[in-house]
Amino acid sequence: MFRRVRNFVSRHPKKLAAVAVVAAGAVAWRYAKRRLIEWQEKESERLIESARRQAHFEATMRTADAAIEALGVSVAQRICQCLDTEDVIAQLDANRDKKGPEWREAWTQLKILVVSRAVALVYCESILTVLMRVHLAAVAGHSAQGAAIEEAHLAPCQNFASAGVTLICKTVLAAVENSDDVAALSLGQKVSLEKLEQVLWSVQTLLAEEDPLQDLPSLAVSGPVTLETAEVAALQTEAAEVLRSSEVWTVSSSCVSRGLAFTVDQVASAYVGQQASVPLAKVVPVLKKLPQRPNGHVTFLSVLLADEKLKSLAANVYEAFASQPAATQAE
Repeated sequence: MFRRVRNFVSRHPKKLAAVAVVAAGAVAWRYAKRRLIEWQEKESERLIESARRQAHFEATMRTADAAIEALGVSVAQRICQCLDTEDVIAQLDANRDKKGPEWREAWTQLKILVVSRAVALVYCESILTVLMRVHLAAVAGHSAQGAAIEEAHLAPCQNFASAGVTLICKTVLAAVENSDDVAALSLGQKVSLEKLEQVLWSVQTLLAEEDPLQDLPSLAVSGPVTLETAEVAALQTEAAEVLRSSEVWTVSSSCVSRGLAFTVDQVASAYVGQQASVPLAKVVPVLKKLPQRPNGHVTFLSVLLADEKLKSLAANVYEAFASQPAATQAE
């Protein structure tokens, strides 16, 4: 039998080689087809998961933006309370005819308060937006199944809107009081937009010495809202580590710089026609009204919500937390 097989092989080597090639090709094709199907299934799963994550992230950012706008009102009101100008304005009105030392002192105090308001508004709205975006992006990324945002997750931002804003206002007020550029401004002095920008930048430079942007979590740890569960507290601790990162500091600093430039643009309304400069007395009322959110005016908060750097930061935080192993998320 073996002799017959051997003889057959020796008589038909080319036929057998062709059959072998065809058989091997069929096996290879079946294997390749199976691998292609597996790859297609995995790629489909990946695309579906990517689309789900994108939809989840976008929904989270809409929630964050709505919360930022709501808390933004409270932040502006708190700034007006902390840097209240009503008593000073009353003193100015009472001494308007005399314009003696008391009137000049009241004017100096009003100047300091309105500059402090403008700078504090920029810092507080920048910090609020960064806090909200980072915290909610971390929560959403951590929730693999897209769990709803709970009230406890907003605790740091709510605390910042009260105690944190108060601290920022005190810090900014101290910097403004120590600014030589602010002190040099007199009531009758004509101020150009370039000069105003220089004044605001001088305050930012003084604030950089003890930069509140270096430790954002410290501005949100105390307040009326407490964390309800250990899981939420642990998640906020992880988010706090992100908020202390150099990336967050860079984005926050960029927001503040952009906000100060935006403030100068807002004050430009006081410069009628082609005037290169106007009396400081006309600039002060514009600065005073910035936290009051006049109807129809574009606010810096709305500019922040459209900022691409903030969107990118939130997306990176979301992906970082969403990519954590399941075991880590379950801890």
